[in-house]
Amino acid sequence: MPKSDKQCPGIKRFKQTLKEKNLSLWKKHIDDKDKARKEKSSGKTKAIQNECQMLCMDPQAVKVASPLNATKMYFKTKLGCHNFTIYNSTNHQATCCWFSETDCGLSASTFVSCILDYLERHCVGENLPIIIYSDGCEFPNRNNQMANALLNFSIVHGISIIQKYLTKGHTQMECDSAHSCIERKLKNRVIKLPSDYVKASTET
Repeated sequence: MPKSDKQCPGIKRFKQTLKEKNLSLWKKHIDDKDKARKEKSSGKTKAIQNECQMLCMDPQAVKVASPLNATKMYFKTKLGCHNFTIYNSTNHQATCCWFSETDCGLSASTFVSCILDYLERHCVGENLPIIIYSDGCEFPNRNNQMANALLNFSIVHGISIIQKYLTKGHTQMECDSAHSCIERKLKNRVIKLPSDYVKASTET
């Protein structure tokens, strides 16, 4: 079958339109990323100058507690452990909220309890506006339970709270450094109980 010297004009137009659309989406994505990073940097500067409190929060990748490394018993005894980390950009302190699947599930209310407990303990006496950064993941951060809980806290204590989300694919935060420290402490360490993760976290 002879090869056509010319491409169908309709296909050519379609490919060009698709290319322009993708380019437009890419530019918007980069602009959103740059804007979010700029706002985060500005918020961090204000926090250092004691004009506000800036927090970031993020769950660490799931960990497993089990005294065994192989065989069928591993799958019967393994216990999923989770760490929800809250990092304060003002004093550079990280708070790790460890819990296992026997304590609670990965529902929005679990993470709401963690952040509210932190705010009550560390932010009430300051009476400064609070900025909270996170990724846009729905079950820990972007949901009605979290929004309503933060709104209620704001009303009760008279403190302004602004929750901001980083752009998907560009969600690097200070929490990641805390997670990296924990990972280094866990290297070549035998974890038999969930409390072993707590111990490793306090050593960082």
